[in-house]
Amino acid sequence: MERLGRYTSYLILPLAFIIVIAVIMRYIFQNMPGWAFEISLFLYGVHFMLGGGYTHLKGKHVAVDIIQKYVSPRNRRILDILSELVVGFSSAILLYLSYPWAKESFRILERSMHQTTFDPPIWWFKMIVPISAALLLLAAVTKIFRLIRKPTVESR
Repeated sequence: MERLGRYTSYLILPLAFIIVIAVIMRYIFQNMPGWAFEISLFLYGVHFMLGGGYTHLKGKHVAVDIIQKYVSPRNRRILDILSELVVGFSSAILLYLSYPWAKESFRILERSMHQTTFDPPIWWFKMIVPISAALLLLAAVTKIFRLIRKPTVESR
């Protein structure tokens, strides 16, 4: 997951490049390429979805830790485990619901509904949702095991 997360983070570079090209083409040449919208949508979607598990595993997400400052290390760990259980449960539901949706899209080789001249296939893009849900679930389970194994040090 480490390597996948790092590689996924680099998708922001072609995304920024495509957006700059699209803006230049639209406002200077009054001719935006038909593929720019959907390619940027795909790149951002993959970047966001596959990067979620990596971000969660590394603890680089936004967290509200107001309560944790006022509780003991033992209770903080219990709160962290409960939080990870919520993330894991949510990820499991997303995986359960998105897999049949992505499978059906793959079965019919679904294409874009934006009806542009580009008309790209989107079945592969829909497969990213259950894959990212599985990776987020894996990250949550990993963090739960780390929290359980971590020794508790009570400080006063």
